[in-house]
Amino acid sequence: MLTTSLEASTRRKHLAAVDRLNQAVQRQRGSDCLDRLIAEADGDALEDCLVGFLAQLRKEAAIAGVDKSSTWTSAVSFVTDMLRHAGNSSGARADEIEAKLLKLETLYRQLTPNPKKPPPPIRALPPLVIEDLYEIFRPDSPRNPFRTDTLRWRNRRFFLVPWTPTAAHARIRYQNIVKALATEPGMQPFPDGKDLSLPPEKKFGNTIIDTMNRLRDLDD
Repeated sequence: MLTTSLEASTRRKHLAAVDRLNQAVQRQRGSDCLDRLIAEADGDALEDCLVGFLAQLRKEAAIAGVDKSSTWTSAVSFVTDMLRHAGNSSGARADEIEAKLLKLETLYRQLTPNPKKPPPPIRALPPLVIEDLYEIFRPDSPRNPFRTDTLRWRNRRFFLVPWTPTAAHARIRYQNIVKALATEPGMQPFPDGKDLSLPPEKKFGNTIIDTMNRLRDLDD
């Protein structure tokens, strides 16, 4: 696992992960027995230790929001590499270790300690979806799923109720923005509205009393 081709920083990360696995096994089983479990090729006990270590890393990742994948990968690689080294012989023991290795690598290399991120909430429907819904709820649409004209017109009204205020509000805001952009400098786009374009000293005055009076006027 720790070949000479690895950078010093990478080797330190691998060794730190193995040390954490040793500590986790010691807490789980009450003694420093990881080396013995590997030497005995005790696959069931090693699986229990890996499962416990994975649960620990998942808890840490969820609390701290830190990626623990490299620690988990190093721990699994250490166990499988040491088992492979112990099984470099012939006979029934080698076959047994190879079977345990296959099981460990198949099951545990695919796991990750990082919790899955939930998908972002949908805050608004895409315009194409809205257009498609309008087409479906059109009473004369061949895609309309309702059988009778009464149901089609009734359900179209139900469909339009939540959209109509939003669409009307957006349309008014858009028209006001266009009108404001088209207004000549110095002119008021909305003659009946309050002029909020005055400079600060005129808008709020130069004293606290002027400011309070101005705020009272705005409230009125």
